Amino acid sequence: MDIKELSIKIEKKKTDIGKRKNVTLKFEKKLEKLTDKFDIKWMQEDIKSSKNKLRDLEIQLENLYKQQDKQNKINEVERIPIIEEFLEAWKKQAIEWYKKDYVRLKKNIRIRREKQKQLEEWRQKNHIGYYYNNPLVKEKEKELGLDQKIMQDALTARLLNEGKNWELYLEKEIEKDKNNKRALFIARVKEITGKITDVSWLTIGDNGEINGVVTGEEGKGKVETISAGGYNIQCFHFRVLVRKLEG
Repeated sequence: MDIKELSIKIEKKKTDIGKRKNVTLKFEKKLEKLTDKFDIKWMQEDIKSSKNKLRDLEIQLENLYKQQDKQNKINEVERIPIIEEFLEAWKKQAIEWYKKDYVRLKKNIRIRREKQKQLEEWRQKNHIGYYYNNPLVKEKEKELGLDQKIMQDALTARLLNEGKNWELYLEKEIEKDKNNKRALFIARVKEITGKITDVSWLTIGDNGEINGVVTGEEGKGKVETISAGGYNIQCFHFRVLVRKLEG
């Protein structure tokens, strides 16, 4: 969720809190005029329920403010051209991989449904019950390949629930991940170097990894990237290591 979306949610939550406060106030004013003990009891219950809902809304608003603060800190992280180039290349590669994985998963699910239909037709034709651990059914499932699980990445699986907007959702999720990776990258470097002053010795290799030396106000750090994936069922991912250079 980006800053704009968070701001909209925060304003809506504040409006909901205002409405709930008004409802609670109306209940309290009604209570002052009641004399029947049963009416008083029910109104007290309504007030209690309304205050609980108000408390829940206030907690939700507090959590949204925390998310906003976190996002602001991410957005405040300095942009260093060569690191941006590295992250943008990773983002493009990740998006392409997920698009292919989305197509693969949809195809596999369609094939599985067709096989499940074949299994059901076979079962009904042969008057075979579907009781727990039926060996005949188990054997047929194995024959059709239904005993094998469909491998799926968690994000790819979520894309299936987004309908026509799956590409837009994918773009937002990868951009969010890119921002988090930037913040983590810079933080790891600064732990060693302090404020960054020179990245001219950082380079991006043909394999997409970023390596080299970063200089800061508190010293130098050697950056090494360990990467994996980018094929089959694993998206390209990386881990950045930074170690202090003496002298």
